[in-house]
Amino acid sequence: MYGAGILDEDTPVENCTVVDNYGNAAGGGFKGAKLYKNCIFWNNSCKHGISNIPYSSKISYCCIQDFIWDYYDPLIHEGIITDDPEFINQNNGDYRLKSSSPCIDTGDPGTEYNDACLPPGKGEVQNDMGAYGGPYNCAWKDIILKPYLINHYLQLCPLSPDDCEKSDLNQDGVIDICDLVLMINQGK
Repeated sequence: MYGAGILDEDTPVENCTVVDNYGNAAGGGFKGAKLYKNCIFWNNSCKHGISNIPYSSKISYCCIQDFIWDYYDPLIHEGIITDDPEFINQNNGDYRLKSSSPCIDTGDPGTEYNDACLPPGKGEVQNDMGAYGGPYNCAWKDIILKPYLINHYLQLCPLSPDDCEKSDLNQDGVIDICDLVLMINQGK
């Protein structure tokens, strides 16, 4: 197997976004993990065709492109959806979810899997599938804001309405140099 998105046999894989991978063997997106939960597997392929899911793993509350139920035991594969996850801009590598995404609030309903921070989690506190949801999503809060805010100031790209709201750090209704200074001073 070459070029896999995930290659691990023992570690559970939770709240990951595995997208746009290609492998030469039978698993463009992954190989080997025994448990996948609250993940998104989309647009992964191998030389044999689409390859988004491992056959020998327990998979629950995941969004999986082209999941074919006939091959899997429904007792160990619950909460699977196959709808487009609706990334903000997959072509440019922005795998955050649009507000209309079917992956919002459809992860494991157990409270131990709830989104810790809203944003980057969206909707209510129930787990959002993918990397920006779940109990450890707070780490994304500053990481995703900084490059978008800087690009906005450099007039390289406009901010989305969600990013505009997050970028107004001094809450004065205007995104300006004062917000950039606050971001720098706060170490964001």
